[in-house]
Amino acid sequence: MENRRLISFGRSSYVISLPQLWIKKHKLEKGANIAIEELNEGLLIFPQELEKKQINNEIIIRTENKPIDTIRREIASAYIRGFNTFIITGNDVKDKAGEISAFIQYLMALEIVEQTSNKIVAKDFLNIKEVSLENFVRKIDVSLRSMFQDVKNQDISVLKHTIKRDEDINRLTFLIQRAIKLGLKEPSVAKQINETPETLLQYWRLVSHLERIGDDLKEIAGIIVSKKIPPKLQKSAETFLSEIEQQYVMIVRAYYEKDEKIALEATTMKESIMEKGNKLLEKSKDPSFVLLVDRMKHLAFNVNHFARIVYI
Repeated sequence: MENRRLISFGRSSYVISLPQLWIKKHKLEKGANIAIEELNEGLLIFPQELEKKQINNEIIIRTENKPIDTIRREIASAYIRGFNTFIITGNDVKDKAGEISAFIQYLMALEIVEQTSNKIVAKDFLNIKEVSLENFVRKIDVSLRSMFQDVKNQDISVLKHTIKRDEDINRLTFLIQRAIKLGLKEPSVAKQINETPETLLQYWRLVSHLERIGDDLKEIAGIIVSKKIPPKLQKSAETFLSEIEQQYVMIVRAYYEKDEKIALEATTMKESIMEKGNKLLEKSKDPSFVLLVDRMKHLAFNVNHFARIVYI
């Protein structure tokens, strides 16, 4: 960090000098417009041209001798890190093209613009100005509430759609993380989506917790679909899940209303919920039921931990 001396300029203004390396990096000259934004106790200074600048960077992903899961992870990683041109290339692309194309289409605003036997090129068409992190979070919340209802009903045909809802949450999570990464890297992007570094980091924590809750609900749905839970025990599991759901709704309300008191009150439910989960495990040693309750306890832990987003 450099220290600069504040200089009086005229009767009502003050100036500071800017580092020469920074001036050269952004190719600025005398008369260039500089944007200034107040952030808490500091100022954010950046060339005004950055607001119009299109971040354009590409990544090449090789496919030879890689399982499809590894290729997916590399594409997802590049997507979140803000790359907007993806060149997937290799002699075996033609054999993996279907799975690669499906994953690219799974990622929001990413489209294939060129495809040959050994190369797939995809570009990002996201308009960052249309991104609203708050709206995306609310969409995830709506999906999670629907998943809670589906799992409580324990209808096998409905639960198969519940598992699909988790995929929608993952897609939104990828998009939110991408926007956050871009915002932290480029101040102009953060400004365009009306966020600050502090709020971006808070959103990162938030969606990470919500994604884990979605993963738990998906796993619970999968257990109910694949395992035969005795009818009498199904009712006990439904009652237990309802209490976890009640805590979740309470914490989300605290988040929306920015009410630390409600969040702290919700955390007092933890001991009671965990105790009921332990009693359920003592009630039956049925392997499928034990697996189900264990996963519900894991869900309860993640829901309770979610409250810390509000009061910390």
